[in-house]
Amino acid sequence: QARPSPREGCLPYALIVSESCDSGRKVLPTVLAISGEEQLHVSKFFRAWRADEWGWQVVVPLRPKMGTPYLYEAEGVDIVVRFMQDLLKDVDEELTPHAIEGNKFHLVGTSNGGASVLAVAAKVPELVSSLTLVTG
Repeated sequence: QARPSPREGCLPYALIVSESCDSGRKVLPTVLAISGEEQLHVSKFFRAWRADEWGWQVVVPLRPKMGTPYLYEAEGVDIVVRFMQDLLKDVDEELTPHAIEGNKFHLVGTSNGGASVLAVAAKVPELVSSLTLVTG
């Protein structure tokens, strides 16, 4: 389900997290998944994979609208990096209900999203736990 960002200038995003994890803030492995264009299908992919049943939270940043930078362009990469930093600073649970394990993300890029996560990983390797590129 897409969520508007509660913070000014923050990306809208989809969030997948297990309902069984709702009993208090926990530290969970966190996937940040990006596709090339329409990102909602990425959240469907992780729902099918049942990431939430494995105790992962999945965050899918959504490109706000046509006419904004693609998330694989330099300006788009900067937007994603700021979003990741916002998620890490989220102690009030405004953005995600759970903290991010090790303050690092598991980046997954599908299609042109692979270029996005690769550029993000090159820019802020200290925020990356793993990197997975999926063709398609």
